[in-house]
Amino acid sequence: MLAAGRQGANLVSCFQAHPALRVPLRNNPFLMIGMALAFVLHVLATELPFLQALLRTQPLPLNWWGIFALIAASIFLVAEVYKRVSALRRS
Repeated sequence: MLAAGRQGANLVSCFQAHPALRVPLRNNPFLMIGMALAFVLHVLATELPFLQALLRTQPLPLNWWGIFALIAASIFLVAEVYKRVSALRRS
């Protein structure tokens, strides 16, 4: 689950040279659909009993979802700060 959150944050932030928050999400619908689908599949794999048995997963407690969200947000922020610093050095 952590890997999926990290990948999502990294995708949104690092696939562009300019700040991700300035680009409308509708500019790349395939990216957004793919990220949403990956998230839904991860949730299903950890929450549906027949998938838990098949994949040998366990449900995640709610507090872990928050921890994973914070880690993903920190990766996003680091990438944005890196882009900002790189832009300042170039100018």
